[in-house]
Amino acid sequence: MSRRYPGYTRVRVKDYKKALIETIKTDGRDLIRSMNLDHILSDLEDRLFSSSSTCTKLVNGILNTGRHQNPMKFTGEQFNEKAEAYFINGLRKKQMADGFTVLAKELETLGFQDGSGAPAVNAAVRSILGNQDLDLFVASVKQSFLDDTLPLEDIRKLIFLIILYTGKEARPCD
Repeated sequence: MSRRYPGYTRVRVKDYKKALIETIKTDGRDLIRSMNLDHILSDLEDRLFSSSSTCTKLVNGILNTGRHQNPMKFTGEQFNEKAEAYFINGLRKKQMADGFTVLAKELETLGFQDGSGAPAVNAAVRSILGNQDLDLFVASVKQSFLDDTLPLEDIRKLIFLIILYTGKEARPCD
């Protein structure tokens, strides 16, 4: 019984999810079999009950910043503050650092460094960076970007390089 709402039955979310999966399996057995959806249902179950679900990873990341390991031990305001700190200082910076690694690899495909790239692309990179080395530029701006201290001119160069790369991917030039 629910303590908050007398006369109502309290059902844990995990139990509700299990019941829904069982209902789908039972009531939709023929449809699941005829459409060969067994693997999709298994995947759904794994995502709902696995400790590697996105929700679980996010909550664990938030809780790792505090002494309590149960989110219900925090007030809403405390949990929101911890979540905000985790997203801004942890997750956001990690994903941006990962993005920079991908960007550096993708910019290598322009072929500017070894001269194998299209002349138009090489000219565009020279126009953006002048005499700066592409790899050194990307490496030098990474930390400033992550710290939100990148000068406007370097932000502009970075944006132009990203536009150049995406434009080249959309319409490869010969």
